[in-house]
Amino acid sequence: NGVLKAKTEMFKFASEGAEFVLNGDDDKLSTVTEVNGKKPIFFGLDSKNEYYAENIQNNADGGVLADLCFGNTKLSVKIPAIGSYMVSNALAAVAVGKLCGLSNDELIKGVESYKTVGSRANVINTKDYKIIDDCYNANPDSMKAALAMFKDFPCKRRFALLGDMLELGELSREAHEELGRLAAESGLYCLITYGEQAKRTAVVAAAKGVETLHAENYREAADALLDRVQPGDAVLVKASHGMALEKVLDIFYEEHKEAEV
Repeated sequence: NGVLKAKTEMFKFASEGAEFVLNGDDDKLSTVTEVNGKKPIFFGLDSKNEYYAENIQNNADGGVLADLCFGNTKLSVKIPAIGSYMVSNALAAVAVGKLCGLSNDELIKGVESYKTVGSRANVINTKDYKIIDDCYNANPDSMKAALAMFKDFPCKRRFALLGDMLELGELSREAHEELGRLAAESGLYCLITYGEQAKRTAVVAAAKGVETLHAENYREAADALLDRVQPGDAVLVKASHGMALEKVLDIFYEEHKEAEV
């Protein structure tokens, strides 16, 4: 399998005696039974893994509560980031931490001290609304995960501003149309799109009954939010970094601030 080969080609460069911590929820990596004579350690949300999670719950202030489980141990943590994929990342960190000899208290402290960097699923809480700034990057898998998270995000109404996923080549059309279908299933009050490829997302979502607006520029996208977002609402903003959707947020924050004066 070409995908599995690409994901495992680095193994041959590992140091002698190295441990291998793999995502057991990955349908390719989960088939690996040994690497350089060693059995891998698997992590993932599914309880079949050596390191797995229970009781995952997004909370209102932009974190995830979860029990990280391994052996007879259960670590109850609050991960200061959103989305079930962050729980999977925390499990990977815990697995590596155990290999390095960290205590359970050290593992909990490490997970709970995580900080988002820049526009990577950064939850911005204001007195009126919540913004999930995820402008740094986007691909079909991360878009799917973000919308799945947002569907259960506690708020009054959900708005999404979604832009192009770049560098998908011949897969772009299908991926952006699929994104429209996912958006329609995510409990959105309104979808705003920006970018040539995202037009396809808007068309599909609108056909499925979602209130949709396609913005031709940053100003239009910001105005669409300013005209609609009310106290208690939440906004997910996500696109490839090259779409620079942070410029929409700059306009939104500035004009919202002026309106409050």
